[in-house]
Amino acid sequence: MSSEGLPGGGAGGPSVRLPQNGLKAVDIQHVLRDRVALLSGGRDRNGRPVITFPSRENAERTSVDDLRMVLLYLHAIPGDETKELGFVVLIDMRHGITWNAVKPILKTLQDHFPGTVHMVYIIKPDRFWEKHKASIASAKYKFEVQMISVENLSRFIDPSQLTAEFEGTLAYDHDDWLELRVALENLIWRMTDLLRIFDQMRNEMENAQLPIDVPTAEGSVQSHLQLRKKIQNAPVEALEEEGRRLIHRLTGGVGPVEEHSSGGGDSDYGSTGRDSNMNNPDFTSAAPHVNSLLDILRSTREQLFGQWGGRKQKLDHCYQLKLFEQDADKVG
Repeated sequence: MSSEGLPGGGAGGPSVRLPQNGLKAVDIQHVLRDRVALLSGGRDRNGRPVITFPSRENAERTSVDDLRMVLLYLHAIPGDETKELGFVVLIDMRHGITWNAVKPILKTLQDHFPGTVHMVYIIKPDRFWEKHKASIASAKYKFEVQMISVENLSRFIDPSQLTAEFEGTLAYDHDDWLELRVALENLIWRMTDLLRIFDQMRNEMENAQLPIDVPTAEGSVQSHLQLRKKIQNAPVEALEEEGRRLIHRLTGGVGPVEEHSSGGGDSDYGSTGRDSNMNNPDFTSAAPHVNSLLDILRSTREQLFGQWGGRKQKLDHCYQLKLFEQDADKVG
């Protein structure tokens, strides 16, 4: 999913990660919604992820900052092993896109893209090629740029990995993709925040001093009882239910999640997920990470309950001891 690790709540499990530098889909939703660049889940014939810059109106008005942010975000999504293969970039110059719109993309890839660009393919009708071959050849890029027709693109990327606009069969719905990304990241952030709260509770119990007299012992016992209520009321079950439904969507509706559902089903995450993006490896690979984080939440809360019970025994013993000492002082 990303390059920045998040804590596993002290449970010793695998980390679940979010996009680089904390950048989330909701933060750049305006850029993503405008289809500046897409990560459809397609791979080239060597397994490299394909980033597409589709043909669109007013492409020349896209700022360098928007290009940089969307590239940083999209780079963070595939798994590390996939990213190590490098990326393929597909730029569609048909339908009125000018060279002035392409040059900033190439420069941003050169200057700001944190991964390796294996190849940039530029789609343009044959009649346009000769005019701009010299411009591309003279540019000093770290990656190769190749003009290519849609027909020849299938030599490097199987049609099953290309969307319909490139004469491929890969199912992709951008609105659905964006909705799923927002939902996935929102869930992970909330689960991670709860783990941080659990970690604070654990530290609070570990570092708390034993009471020094009867009043502080009584106060400590009451505070400790309130802490148990906080642990008990933590929304672990709600996050589990939401996580199951989301995993169902991420994996294309595969799995027996319905038996756990309270009736919302997939509708909580949109209605198109079963038909679009269902073979997107970036989503299917995220499902085990969500499951891991759910497991960490459950085990961390159980550990907290165990730690709470041990601390309660100490506090009860201390309270009885302070009562005895108080009574002994009165007698003395």
